[in-house]
Amino acid sequence: MRAVRALILVLLTAGLALLLYRFSAPDPAPSIDAAGWLRTDEDARLEGLRYFEWQGTSLAWVMNAETAGFRFTPEQADLHGVKVVYFQAAGERIHLQANEVSYDNRAKLLVAEGDVKAESDQGYCLETGSVTYSSDKRELHTEDKVRFHKDRLLIEGQGMDGSLTERRFVMRSG
Repeated sequence: MRAVRALILVLLTAGLALLLYRFSAPDPAPSIDAAGWLRTDEDARLEGLRYFEWQGTSLAWVMNAETAGFRFTPEQADLHGVKVVYFQAAGERIHLQANEVSYDNRAKLLVAEGDVKAESDQGYCLETGSVTYSSDKRELHTEDKVRFHKDRLLIEGQGMDGSLTERRFVMRSG
């Protein structure tokens, strides 16, 4: 009986020591050699980012990114694995996603590249290789091939300009 008590005490002590070690050990620092983790031209780098921009008292948009690198001069962020939600005046939303986004905070200019897709709450979908968006003017521009579709409607062109304020888009043909 005494041996069983001693064995239980040893097992409990070892289990407690293992738990204390596991929760007190610091998480390993990210490897500087990890692909794309650290760039020498960045002032700061984040993993998992949510960015909000307000216009007066209204939320204009929310951006989520898997990783982000920042340069303080100019005020610029390079983001990867990006999803943005733009809030419209009537309560509607536009969802944008892209592989990479560069955002210049001073110029309020967002450049999205790589599998860019924007979709409205009504089901309208825009697909292109890249798009530039001015958040001050609420205007977008691309020179790339553009696909605009909803249900059975499909319009394709080469280049496009648009205004979210006026809800007007001009697609050029190739």
